[in-house]
Amino acid sequence: MSKLKNLEWLAIGKLPNLKWDTTFLILSKMNKLNKLSLFYNGFDRMPPGLLKLKKVSYFILNGNGFDEQEEERMKKLFPNAELSF
Repeated sequence: MSKLKNLEWLAIGKLPNLKWDTTFLILSKMNKLNKLSLFYNGFDRMPPGLLKLKKVSYFILNGNGFDEQEEERMKKLFPNAELSF
């Protein structure tokens, strides 16, 4: 992971069976990560570990199953970030 400490942008797509808790814990330690794409991962609710990523300012979440209510909830949880659904 130390080799990725300067990573600013990451895309993780079409991996619905990934161990997301572990993934978000690792990503939370990447201090320069500011853009994260989590496309087509089968999410219909925001994964709880996503809240660990306070430094990310842009989330791309296209192709998941969030309904309008969940999208609004996520926007409130990340008021300083841009979210693309």
